[in-house]
Amino acid sequence: MGTAPLLLYLGMKRADHISVDGKHSISLTPPLLTGLQAYLAWLCYFYVAMALRECVLLVNGSHIRSWWISHHMWSALGSLLMLALPISSPTVYYFAENFMLWSTFQAGVMLVQNRYQKRRMYTRIALGKNSAMDVVSGESSGSAGQLLLLYPLLFILQAWQLYIGVDLAVKTWPAVMNKEGWLEQEHTTSDLRGMRGTFICGCIFSFLAIMNSFNTIVTITEKRQHEARKVQQRKRAG
Repeated sequence: MGTAPLLLYLGMKRADHISVDGKHSISLTPPLLTGLQAYLAWLCYFYVAMALRECVLLVNGSHIRSWWISHHMWSALGSLLMLALPISSPTVYYFAENFMLWSTFQAGVMLVQNRYQKRRMYTRIALGKNSAMDVVSGESSGSAGQLLLLYPLLFILQAWQLYIGVDLAVKTWPAVMNKEGWLEQEHTTSDLRGMRGTFICGCIFSFLAIMNSFNTIVTITEKRQHEARKVQQRKRAG
C-alpha cells in the first residue's frame, strides 16, 4: 500500500525539478497524473469496502467503534472529491504531493499496527477475551510495550494530517470568498475550481485528524480505566 504513493511522490518531485531546471529530460508527468488518479480511485474503493465490511461485523457483534466506520466513509468522500478535481491545477498538484508523502507514512504506521495486533488478537481469541468477529484496530489490543511505539506514530500521523488540512484551508480560503465563478463567469486560465475543491479537501482532512485524535485519546482513557478496574478486582479477590 505504501509503495504506490511513494513512487508517485518521488516521480512528481522529479518532474518538479525538471520543470524548474529547464532540462530536456522526460518528466513522465502524464503517466504520473494517470497513476495518481488510479490511486485515488483505488482509495475510494478501499475505504468503501472497509466501511461495508465493518458495518457487517458491527451488526454481527463486533466491538469496533462506530467512528471508524464514519472515518472510512469520509475518507472515501475525500478521495472521490480529489478524483473529480482538475489534475492540471497547480493547487491540486501541490496537495497531491503532500498527500502522497503523508500516505506513505500512513502505510508504514498501518504495517506496524497490523504486525503486532494480529499476533495479539490471536492470543486474546484463544484466551476468550475477544471473538472472531472483532476487528484488529489501533485501539483494541496490544501490549503496553507495543503501544508505546504505536500511539506516538498515530499521533504524529494525525498531527501531520491536521497540518496539511489547515495549511490547505488557509491558503485556498480567499478563492472561496472570490465572487468570480460564483456570480460571474470564471476565466479559463483561473485556478479557482482547483483551489475551492482543495479547500473542501483541507476541511475534510482537518476534521478527520481532529476526530481521529479525539477517538484515540478516548480509547486510551477507556483502556486504562478498564485495566485499573481489573487490578482492583484482583486485589479484592486476593
